[in-house]
Amino acid sequence: MNRRTLSPLVTVLMPVYNGEKYLKQAIESILNQTFSDFEFIIVDDGSTDGSAKIVTSYNDPRIRYVRNKKNMGIVYSLNLGTDLARGKYIARMDADDISLPERLERQIHVLKEDNTKVLFSTIRLIDEHNRFIGIWQDDKNCRKLNELIEMLPVRNCLAHPTLMTEASLLKRYRYNRYAKHAEDYNLWLRMISDGIKYVKIDEELLYYRVHQDSITKSQSRDQISSYKKNILAKFWHLLYKIKKISINAFDWRVAKYLIVDIGNMSKEILKEPLKNILMMMGRYGWYLYPMHIDTDILFVFNTCDMGGAEKVHSEILKVAQKHKSITLLTSKSRDRHFCNEYRRLTQLIDLSWLSNYILGRWLVAGYMQIMIENSNLKILFGSRSGLFYDVLNTRIYDKLKVIELFHAMDGNLEYYSIYKSDLIDTHIFIDEGTKENYSYLMEKLGIDPKMKNKNILIENGVSIRNLVDSHQDKKSLKVLYVGRDAPVKRLHLIRDVAKKLKDISFKFVGVSPNHMDSKNIDAIGKVYDLDPYYSDADILLMTSSREGFPMAIMEAMAHGVVVISTDVGGISKHVKNAYNGFLIKGDDEKMIIEDAVSIIGSLDRDRDKLKSMSIYAYEYAKKHFDIKHFYKKYESLFEDALYGASLE
Repeated sequence: MNRRTLSPLVTVLMPVYNGEKYLKQAIESILNQTFSDFEFIIVDDGSTDGSAKIVTSYNDPRIRYVRNKKNMGIVYSLNLGTDLARGKYIARMDADDISLPERLERQIHVLKEDNTKVLFSTIRLIDEHNRFIGIWQDDKNCRKLNELIEMLPVRNCLAHPTLMTEASLLKRYRYNRYAKHAEDYNLWLRMISDGIKYVKIDEELLYYRVHQDSITKSQSRDQISSYKKNILAKFWHLLYKIKKISINAFDWRVAKYLIVDIGNMSKEILKEPLKNILMMMGRYGWYLYPMHIDTDILFVFNTCDMGGAEKVHSEILKVAQKHKSITLLTSKSRDRHFCNEYRRLTQLIDLSWLSNYILGRWLVAGYMQIMIENSNLKILFGSRSGLFYDVLNTRIYDKLKVIELFHAMDGNLEYYSIYKSDLIDTHIFIDEGTKENYSYLMEKLGIDPKMKNKNILIENGVSIRNLVDSHQDKKSLKVLYVGRDAPVKRLHLIRDVAKKLKDISFKFVGVSPNHMDSKNIDAIGKVYDLDPYYSDADILLMTSSREGFPMAIMEAMAHGVVVISTDVGGISKHVKNAYNGFLIKGDDEKMIIEDAVSIIGSLDRDRDKLKSMSIYAYEYAKKHFDIKHFYKKYESLFEDALYGASLE
């Protein structure tokens, strides 16, 4: 054993228990690091599969294999490995994850450069086949120290296997054996409460594996499990601080959210029986106060606010105008932008005063079940509404056609949808990427493959007008953002781009004026006519972390506006990089800003290129986005559902 192995700079600590399936990949991701001054402690917690054989097959002096005589649990194994560590720093690793080759090198560099003691990185989620399946949103949203201090009393936002810390610190704090399955979160709370500063690198240095069993368990069980972990971590943290007689403001926030977690877990446990009781009350309520509906189509939408989805809903209502229809709104509308349009096209009933609240939603769902069963309704059409899924049952499915419009994966509604897929006749998707991701999730959840046959594609459409060229005449380019202000849109990135391009004007449509923190930024708020803004713009900039295929991109291209967007959702199907727009790859926010600045700057300097791309964008929109295609497909869908059986 050489001197470096006897006194390495880093100890990589990895416990394993019956992890043979992915163990080889995990081990080799560490052995193939660009940084080599480390020892690799693998603690086998009494595995009964082939894990031991896999570890001992490696003839690498950096590996130190330790085997527990029996299964002692992860906390015991972590503390044992910590005690055995000879490195100045300890880096955590899990037996089913993959560290990127440069992980240790980058972390050591940052630890020394920032003079910090505790370091993390962001992660990318992968499945059993190493396919990327997304990001952990809390991980991405919390990177700076103040964001971590704000979030950690609420819930964990740090990925345990990305940890690198001073060994002396971990040996002092150790993992709490009483905080089983929450030992990492409990450790973060104790250390940060004691004033130890954390640094998180905004780089994905580890691929974190999400397993089939963690995907397939129900949302309710997953929530209860999450609350249990939070309660354990927070309870033992507060006990630790009480013993030290050292309660600070951070700990009071932990105590506050401990109470919230206990309340939420209690509600989650009672949720199903309470839901059943309230829906039963709603069903009996119909017999006491019956409401009869005389309509062909019942639409169930969430709101009538300004938004791309609501715009699509209004276009669908135009197609359905020739038939009798009623539209129910189930969530509270903030600006009611499309409400007058909805009223012009359909009989509009706003139930949000009751259904916006979960208990009221269940009452309404039960009432609607009996109302629908006692009607001559032919089509139930839902989009973006939890109430729609609550209403579905076998009696309704056997009676009429159930159609769902799915705009984008949001980590929530797709699960409602998939678990009700046997009660839905048709799932409509607005872009191929979302359709593929949805089908893939169905496969992961073990849904009958035949259910995929219900998935169809109807892309959105926009009105196409004559193109007016104004790029050559402008002294300064005009960059536009159209949409709502939501975390997923990452408007802070566009603001940072604007601050670097002070000679170019940026206009935010749909965003309140309080975002005008730079002289070249103009926040317009919500408007009813977007055409003047598209006509005046040269570039549409979007930096979303998640999308389907936004209406704003279609509308912009139909006006000859060149799109610059992050490559998410179904955007890349229509925005062809460096031809009719630009795609920004990756999720590193610094790189997104730099790329956007570079692209906008190059277009500002080369107006001929901007003009040609504008024409290509317009011609593409004219060919692919014409609203007439959209109308025709929905007309056919409704005609088939209403009259198909009788016409055969």
